[in-house]
Amino acid sequence: MLAGLIGGVVLLGLFCLIETRVKEPMFRLSLFRVQAFAMGNLAALLTAIARGGLQFMLIMWLQGVWLPLHGYAFEDTPLWAGIFMLPLTVGFLVAGPISGYMSDRFGARLFSTTGLIVMAGAFVGLLLPVNFSYPASACSSR
Repeated sequence: MLAGLIGGVVLLGLFCLIETRVKEPMFRLSLFRVQAFAMGNLAALLTAIARGGLQFMLIMWLQGVWLPLHGYAFEDTPLWAGIFMLPLTVGFLVAGPISGYMSDRFGARLFSTTGLIVMAGAFVGLLLPVNFSYPASACSSR
């Protein structure tokens, strides 16, 4: 694991070095000098990390705590955890095209800021007790 992480950082550095020296780079690193581009990519990275962490933690919580407390056998919890995560996936599938259309029409800044605030509120809403009701978690995780 550690070798993979170190290797990835080394290869990323090598990629950046090569891209600044070739005549026609695959990606212009000078775009990161534009503050809107750099901050937008940083926000997207942090949002993806938070969303991935949320999904990982919810799946572990469902499999290890909530489903067994509600009578599901441990060998069935992976399947049911996936089924119980479907509202989160449906929320992403529905909101993605709608938000893309609306940001093209009205501008991305307002929707990006509002979406991240709603997402932060949903994360706070997930501070659930050990024996929470499923509808409470399904509604707050969208």
